Amino acid sequence: RHGALGLRALLPPFCGVAVVPFSDKWLWKGRLIGKTNGELAQQMIVFIKMSQEKYPFCFQYSFFGPNSNTYIQWILDNFPRFGAQLPWNAFGKNYKKRKQFF
Repeated sequence: RHGALGLRALLPPFCGVAVVPFSDKWLWKGRLIGKTNGELAQQMIVFIKMSQEKYPFCFQYSFFGPNSNTYIQWILDNFPRFGAQLPWNAFGKNYKKRKQFF
């Protein structure tokens, strides 16, 4: 089944992301950067469910961005009250759309 952005989750949550394809030996481990509940959580859920229509890089992907970190940073940027930050080494978190010159 495809998710909101048309991507398929091949590994369970917090298993990590493969650094070397088809190897479970080299993984970047995921970690929880924050949690919330109540009204803010409900707002975030609705926003994420509607993100396919609003996310500016929905059908683009590159290692340095836009990528999954770009998507998470976009969500965090829309919810500053949440107060979470991606780590310094989250490639793609600072990706900004490049201007086209032609």
